[in-house]
Amino acid sequence: MGSIIGYILLFIMLAFTLFNIYATATKKKRDQANEIKYNALFAPIDNEILKLGKDWKGSPTMRLITEKEEGIVCVRDDGRKRAVIAWDGDLRTFRFNEFGGAELVDDESGIKILVHLRDETLTLQASTGKFKKKSFIVKSITEMAKGFVEFLNKINEMESKTTEKEKE
Repeated sequence: MGSIIGYILLFIMLAFTLFNIYATATKKKRDQANEIKYNALFAPIDNEILKLGKDWKGSPTMRLITEKEEGIVCVRDDGRKRAVIAWDGDLRTFRFNEFGGAELVDDESGIKILVHLRDETLTLQASTGKFKKKSFIVKSITEMAKGFVEFLNKINEMESKTTEKEKE
């Protein structure tokens, strides 16, 4: 009786080990495929930004992937006090003094990032609201969008420090 239990445990351990080896091998393949997909998603947007000039290269950058698997990129040029927000097919450049703040709106129509500029308000749709609010996809998009808004709102912090130095 004892040897039967031993063989069953041995078989279970062998199956578990084989499953872990399989999971590790497929994870590497998935990671490589995701990296290729990520680079392909952001390459055209990065190229549009680089067309503005090579001085954008190396600036602080924030990326956001939407629910529809579209990319949004924000690049801050802190030295020249300007920024660019780019997405598939369009981009907006603005000076820090034109920026009025960014906010995250989460309502029934989905998750949106509102970027208030002097002359306009950009609405960047991160999620359409077709998934449940507590789903993994919506939670991860919400976290990325919060980081995107914080990244943008650092412009206000830098701008206020600049005006304080000018007053002194």
